[in-house]
Amino acid sequence: MEWKQLQREYEPVADPFDARYYQDLAREHATFGRYEKAVEALHRAIELDPVNEVLMKDLGNAYSGLGEEDLAEDAYHQALEINPRYAPVYCNLGILAKQRFQFKMAEAYYRKALEFDKHLVPAWNNLGNLLHLMGRTDEAREAYQEAIMADPDHAPVFLNMGKMFLEQGDEELALISLERAVELVPDPAPVPYAEIFFTLAELLFAREEAEDAIELFEKGLAIDPDNTAVWRRLGSVYAGQGQFKKALTCYTRVMEIDPRDGRNYFEIGQLYYHLGDVGAANAAFRQAIHVAPKMTDAYYELGANFYEQGDYENAMLLFHKAAELEPDYDLPYYSMGLVYLARQEKNRSIELYERLLQLDSMWAKTLLRHIELNPFE
Repeated sequence: MEWKQLQREYEPVADPFDARYYQDLAREHATFGRYEKAVEALHRAIELDPVNEVLMKDLGNAYSGLGEEDLAEDAYHQALEINPRYAPVYCNLGILAKQRFQFKMAEAYYRKALEFDKHLVPAWNNLGNLLHLMGRTDEAREAYQEAIMADPDHAPVFLNMGKMFLEQGDEELALISLERAVELVPDPAPVPYAEIFFTLAELLFAREEAEDAIELFEKGLAIDPDNTAVWRRLGSVYAGQGQFKKALTCYTRVMEIDPRDGRNYFEIGQLYYHLGDVGAANAAFRQAIHVAPKMTDAYYELGANFYEQGDYENAMLLFHKAAELEPDYDLPYYSMGLVYLARQEKNRSIELYERLLQLDSMWAKTLLRHIELNPFE
C-alpha cells in the first residue's frame, strides 16, 4: 500500500509528517492483531524518524506478531545500535530466545534488561515464566513478586502466578491470583487478556461452578471472538449440561470462523441428533465426510442413523467404510452384525461376533446376546 493511500484510509490526519502519528496508528493495529498494517505504519514512522529506538522496538514487535522472528531480531538489534541501554529490547530478545528454546540465552537477556531497568515489569514477568518452565519455581515466584512490587496492577503477572499455582496443585492460591487478574483486565482489553478469563473459567468448571465458568468463557470470547478452541470448549460445557441449542450456537460459530474443520461438523451432527433433527444431523455428518474424508466417526454415526431409519443398505455401506478406514474400531463390526440379524443373515452376524472377539471388544457379548435371541438360522 502506498503511504498516501494509507494516510487517506485513516483520515482525518493529525500530522502526516509526524512519526508519532504513524507510531500511534501502528500500536492501534498491533493491539487488535493487525500486524501487517502495523509494519506498514512503522516503516513510514521510521522514514520520518530513523534514529528512534522505540520505533525500532515496535517494528520488532510487529514482525514478531507476524511470526517473522529473524526480521524481529534484526529490528531489535537496530534499536540497540541506537540505544544500547534500552531495556525493553533486551526483554523482547529474551522472548525470542525462549521461543527458540534457547533458555539460557533468554534468561541472560531478561537479566540484562533488569540491569538497565530493575522496575521493568515485562522483564520480571517473562523471567518468572521462564524460571517456572525450567522447574525453578521458587525463583519464578520471586520474579513474579518483583513484578507485582513494580506494578501491582499488571494483570498478566497474576495470570502467570495463577497458572503456576494450578500446576503445583494449589487451587486456592490459583483462585486468588486469577480473580485478581480478572479485576485488573483493562476495558477495552487487548486479545491476549482473554486468556485470563479462560483460565479462571476452567478452574471454576473443575470446581463444579459451571454457571460462573460459562460467564467467564463468554467474557473472554467477547475479547477474543475468533478463538475456535474456546468456542468448542464452551459448546462442550453446554452439551454436558444438556443445553444442546446453546452448544449448537457455539459450534456454529466455529463453523463460521473455520469452515474446513471437519470435526466441528461432526459435533454439530451429534447435537442435531440430540435435538431430534435427524435430517440436519445427517447433513452435518455428510459435510464432515466431505471436509474430512477419513473421519471414521462421521461414517459410523451417519450409518447408525440410517440403521435406525431401517435403511440397512446405506447403513452397511457406511459401516464397511468406517471399518475399512480403521480396522481395529469395534463399533462398525457390532453394527454390521445387527444389520445382518435384521436381514436374517445369522451366520454373517456370527462372523462379526468372532471379529469382535479378536478385538477383545466389550461389544462382543452384546452382539452374542442379540444372536442368541434371534430366531432365524
